[in-house]
Amino acid sequence: MQEKIVKLVINKYLDGESSTKIAKIFNIGKTTVFRILRKNNIIIKTNSESHQLGFNHNYFDELDIIKRYWLGYIFGSGSINKDELVVTAAEKNLYILEEFKKTVCSQHKIGKGTDKRGYKTSYYLRIGNKYLVNKLKEYGFIYNNVKHGKRQIGIGNDLNSFWRGYIDSNGGIKKKQGRWFIRIFNTKDICSWFSEYIELINGYKPNSNIRCEIGGTN
Repeated sequence: MQEKIVKLVINKYLDGESSTKIAKIFNIGKTTVFRILRKNNIIIKTNSESHQLGFNHNYFDELDIIKRYWLGYIFGSGSINKDELVVTAAEKNLYILEEFKKTVCSQHKIGKGTDKRGYKTSYYLRIGNKYLVNKLKEYGFIYNNVKHGKRQIGIGNDLNSFWRGYIDSNGGIKKKQGRWFIRIFNTKDICSWFSEYIELINGYKPNSNIRCEIGGTN
């Protein structure tokens, strides 16, 4: 079979098309579709997964500045389990979650919840897909990065956009006594990683504490 057809079959399957529809489009049998997928190490969906809502499965296959930003955001406000990604946002950051949903072409609905006391409103987006979860694991994501974060994210040396996304999800920038501060919240290991990153790009070690509040003069 032509390589072009093989690639089209794979892309359509990863984009959410059913094996039955793909077989009709290319006038081939379903067994041929599955043979192409298995030969190219594509995970075959279960019956329940075949009825999942669509999104761009290939979005994180090749990284760029924007995608590294979203990985940083997910690292700060997301978690994965066996076959599901959950990305959350505070009420003030709902627009960011909506932009992520749009960016990955997700058909999933954004859910709404409150804390146990019913005071703070938050939002979440659940995307169930083993291919996506496995891709995030390849980059070093583990279950609940917020609580168990480690500096194992393998996305290359370009971390500027990654930390920008992380700060948007689990940190902030503020001015105090005429000085600007960057604040992030995570494990000591992640805070140390961020402090080392600031030192690398600035050429000197910043003032920081266990909460990783990085101070500057401008």
